[in-house]
Amino acid sequence: MLTALLSALVLILGLAPAAHADNRGWLRQGCWWSPRGHGVQICPVYSPAMGRNVDVSIQPARNGGNGGLYMLGGIGSTPNENQWANTPAPALFEDSNVTLIMPHGGEGEFYADWEHPGHPLFNNSGEFFPANQIAKWDTFLTGELPVYLERNFGVSRHRNSIVGISMGAVGAINLAGHHPDQFKQVLAFSGFLDPAALTHVSMATGFALATNVGGGQITEMWGSSPSAFMDNMYRSDPVASAEGLRNTDVIVFSGSGLPPAGHHLPAGFGAIVATTGEVAINASTALFVAKVRGRGIGVEHQTGPGIHAWPTWEMKLAENKGRILSAVG
Repeated sequence: MLTALLSALVLILGLAPAAHADNRGWLRQGCWWSPRGHGVQICPVYSPAMGRNVDVSIQPARNGGNGGLYMLGGIGSTPNENQWANTPAPALFEDSNVTLIMPHGGEGEFYADWEHPGHPLFNNSGEFFPANQIAKWDTFLTGELPVYLERNFGVSRHRNSIVGISMGAVGAINLAGHHPDQFKQVLAFSGFLDPAALTHVSMATGFALATNVGGGQITEMWGSSPSAFMDNMYRSDPVASAEGLRNTDVIVFSGSGLPPAGHHLPAGFGAIVATTGEVAINASTALFVAKVRGRGIGVEHQTGPGIHAWPTWEMKLAENKGRILSAVG
């Protein structure tokens, strides 16, 4: 009787254990709170394929929903932070019932599985690991991380959206095309989505320059043998990957190269990249859209004022928030 009375009193006073009642209000084991706030926690997730922990910034769904939004950054994505975590994105989805999944790292790696090790890496402490690391982002994002997210955050392995900008836009299309069972929706902002518009020689040249930013070589990414090189090159081509997007909600954005009203150009050389770079991307995206639609695959091409800069991508994310939540929220 005493036990029953105490239990009733606890319920009346609202003192019942509530550690897991608020899906966002408690830290998962081994994680720590992000200094950015908005309920984001940073979790080290071990990748057997890469032989190391990969930090992932995660904002749990407000009410325990099982949908996930994977968010990929651009060419400057370092192991220290996911670029999206430093934007208004967490605040934008703070009251939403979808989990934001923001993996750290991937600089110049296109979120792909690399054929050979040797890609240098800096960790959170600034320590340098020379020539003994391998990038296996496809395996991590579609095989290893989903297991962790399902177990610790209740995210379904089959009810996800993915958004990427610039280099990450290419990665997002490729990942969604290769894994349609995982991704119901893909949003690609300002990516060279038809890198082989001229020839695959030009594509290989562009990828070689991009991978070099992170310290890697194109033969590390695609392989040193002709057969492996060709296979991985085609796997990295969004036009080829699009065949897997027939039942996926596909949204791509490319800007005119003119800043939207109220937006400002970056300083110095950044203004040239933001404007003329986006014009070239706009042309590449239009070719991608024409080729994909020509195969009977649906894709929505959003265009208009926009430059190759974060304020434009933040604007497009906000404009598509309802579309994302209707798919996975």
